[in-house]
Amino acid sequence: NTTPPTTILLITPGKIGLTLSINQTKGGATVTKIDPTSRFKDDFQEGDRIVTIDGFRITKIADLHVNSDKVRRFGVVQKNPVSTTTVASNNPPAVAAAAVESTTTIKSASVPVPPVVPHSAAPKRKAATKAAPKEKRLKRFRSYPTNKIQERIDRALHQRLFLIESSAPLTCPHHGGPSIKFSVLGSTGNVYEVTIAKVPRCSCPDAAKGNLCKHLLFVMLKVVGLPANHHLVYQSAYLTEELD
Repeated sequence: NTTPPTTILLITPGKIGLTLSINQTKGGATVTKIDPTSRFKDDFQEGDRIVTIDGFRITKIADLHVNSDKVRRFGVVQKNPVSTTTVASNNPPAVAAAAVESTTTIKSASVPVPPVVPHSAAPKRKAATKAAPKEKRLKRFRSYPTNKIQERIDRALHQRLFLIESSAPLTCPHHGGPSIKFSVLGSTGNVYEVTIAKVPRCSCPDAAKGNLCKHLLFVMLKVVGLPANHHLVYQSAYLTEELD
């Protein structure tokens, strides 16, 4: 049997309006229902099978966290494959590279492609003062949460965790910048100290192993009030302007 082609769909940020079910036989997640108001109702059909998100293969429900603040790349085996869409030369470099290196079909799902506008180099001028160096994040930036972090986000949202008290903003003695301490009552009855600073930390055993623990995620989600798909929720380090 011929392996069906995989279509690459570029999905813009926000809710996509699909009901998905893990396909235990063929792998990936099958589209079982499409919301009539979905922006992508013309790009998907019931029976399509999403096999990858951003190049990562889907194997379980936790892999289906797709809402994000960036364009996502869905690898889709279509129920009724369409003809290959040619990628125009004014596509972004990442998309054009994918077309050259892969034999898969590439299709744009309602993603506007900005035109390439040539511009001349700005004339050089002598700097009056030396610009201040740009602050660097103390740990690697995450574009999306890992499966383990997503599981901890789910626990932080649904387990019984309570904020007991919080401190006034202080200056962090380790890395500088503002910091705030929170006392959080965990699901086991223990009280842990969570510190939001350039490098956030918690006194629980899970954080001691280097993990982004559910207590820290609870503070970002329930106390600070960030949505679960906000990129600051799953970072291991913050910039000073993000803390301000």
